[in-house]
Amino acid sequence: MNEEPIAIYERKLTKKEFVAGVAWLFRRMPYTVVVCLVAFLVWLYLLLGVLVFASSGDYPDGLWEMFLEITLLLLFVYALPYVGGIFRYRQMKMLESRDSRVQWVFFQNRMEKRQGGVPVQVLRYEDIRKVRYHKHLHFLSASHLVCVMLQEDGFIQGDFDTVCRCMEAHSGRKLRKK
Repeated sequence: MNEEPIAIYERKLTKKEFVAGVAWLFRRMPYTVVVCLVAFLVWLYLLLGVLVFASSGDYPDGLWEMFLEITLLLLFVYALPYVGGIFRYRQMKMLESRDSRVQWVFFQNRMEKRQGGVPVQVLRYEDIRKVRYHKHLHFLSASHLVCVMLQEDGFIQGDFDTVCRCMEAHSGRKLRKK
């Protein structure tokens, strides 16, 4: 079966772009809302403790331990996405062949990652759940936490809008937010 591709993507992301993209995606996950809510409640507790100390002169028990826990929680929320992005980038570089060209080739019903012209991954359009956009990066989110990041100017044939229209037509649902 010799199909004609509708688009070809061939730009490698830099480490900075990749790590920033993974960190941005991490912050879109539901855990961030819960962590921020807990941090707000703990900061509120600290504020009340300081007010009690200021009004009565008694030091509330556990205030410094609570401050340390909040600091660690905030560090977790803001540092973990970047650390995860760095590790994910290293993993990607280790698994890629250094001497072969990497491309994403888009067809009418699927996309293929090719190394040296040989397909190594195939992702069907019906598996794509959501398309996101942030600072010239397109994120194609699929099931099982699979995500493909594409730079806006990395297409050597076709463009992302054509690919996205084809994905939406094939999957029967809207993937992008206007």
